[in-house]
Amino acid sequence: MSTRLFPTAAFATAALLSAPLHAAGYAYVPNEGSANISVIDLASNKVVKTLPAEGALGKKIQGIALDKAGKRLFVVDADGDSISAIDLASGKISTQPAGKGPEGVERSPDGKWIAVCAEASNEALLFDAASFKLDKRIAMQGENPEHCVFSPDGKWLVAGNEDTHDIDVIDLTQGKSVKLIKVDGAARGMGFTPDGKKLYVANEGKGVVEVVDTARWEIVGSITSALRTAGIAVSADGKRVYAANGGAGVRCALDNTWGAGLAFNAFDLAHQGEGGQGVDLTIHALTKYPSGGGDVLMGAIVTRDPALHIRLKLTHMRLGLGVGMNDVEAVLRALPSVALRYAAHDRATRALARWCTTRPEFAQVLHPALETSPGHAHWKALCGEAEGRAAGLFSVVFPERYSCAQVDAFCDALRLFRLGYSWGGPVSLVVPYNLAQARQAWPAHLARGTLVRFSVGLEAVEDLQADLAQALARLS
Repeated sequence: MSTRLFPTAAFATAALLSAPLHAAGYAYVPNEGSANISVIDLASNKVVKTLPAEGALGKKIQGIALDKAGKRLFVVDADGDSISAIDLASGKISTQPAGKGPEGVERSPDGKWIAVCAEASNEALLFDAASFKLDKRIAMQGENPEHCVFSPDGKWLVAGNEDTHDIDVIDLTQGKSVKLIKVDGAARGMGFTPDGKKLYVANEGKGVVEVVDTARWEIVGSITSALRTAGIAVSADGKRVYAANGGAGVRCALDNTWGAGLAFNAFDLAHQGEGGQGVDLTIHALTKYPSGGGDVLMGAIVTRDPALHIRLKLTHMRLGLGVGMNDVEAVLRALPSVALRYAAHDRATRALARWCTTRPEFAQVLHPALETSPGHAHWKALCGEAEGRAAGLFSVVFPERYSCAQVDAFCDALRLFRLGYSWGGPVSLVVPYNLAQARQAWPAHLARGTLVRFSVGLEAVEDLQADLAQALARLS
């Protein structure tokens, strides 16, 4: 199993056990094939080292878990029938037998235990996390347990059994399996809600997420997901369930309108490992940078997969979709200058964003090329270590001392920036957003206040800056 963290907001994982663990600014990602662990610096989003030397952990890493303090990493080796503890400070490795064919490893919420599911010997092993000694062996009712999850209160351990398509429910106070829940499919991942009242189970065979009521330990519903639902994560508030779909037929599409094919190549975002293809489809709103005039409604879907191209072509034909030839002519005429226009938008936007950082009226300025902006490291890794490209959009956040009415008045006072949602054209645009009304939870990376987004056109930077200054003067 292998996972790569992309410099984007989200990433996919082939299975729950291959998901990275985070501690002290680093992510630890198990690599099954090379039998080591990649250490990723979350600030730069780069692999900075591997733990330990190749072969020191055996041949087949099947799971990892951190102790509660984040000082030791526990690693199971299925081929070596063992679990190893790595001291992250010294690099020292200790190893203990872990049944036959250990697959999954999990830390209890209180940090007391490290649980291992031994597939071949049909048992769960509980190791004391402090002493790294075997504390309990618990026999399963099902067969071939692949992974296990503790309940939030630490009183229960549930284990998914691959061969018998069921889940063992282990009462840790009794130290034994007290119930077997039939799933009718391989239980590939599980996750509790924060209150422990529900357990979500990824049913790989049926392509659904089963919902288990933990008061009765019975399946009470299911959520249709996708083929080969391979992993589960539950949000911290318990309101959302995320399912990782690792099967064939799951396509990855990227809207690359912002990058316009110039800031980065969407098809360079490829997964590592066997069979990884990365982005299958890249989508562009040709209305924006390619047309350049802001007066054409058109889009494009691009693939480099010949078979997928034929499917798209046939679908397009059967739906009877078409565009006007005058619109096609306008886009084709504008394409030769798109790189020049994109660069001009970029230069002007950076200049205005930097100027806005000097203004006391703004609590935050959001532009990826600004080191103080959230996501700067991701942008730098994706779009180039040197200057990079960053399109023609930036936003500011007015602090809460300004009312929404005052921010609206600021936008109305602008003369060169017109009110409008679009971007990528020759005319600069502005639009305010009341995020408190638009979102249930306030984004952690944003200062509190009212957000205003600017699309910078092709006007002179000096004129646009003067327009912003005169509108800001009216706030007082």
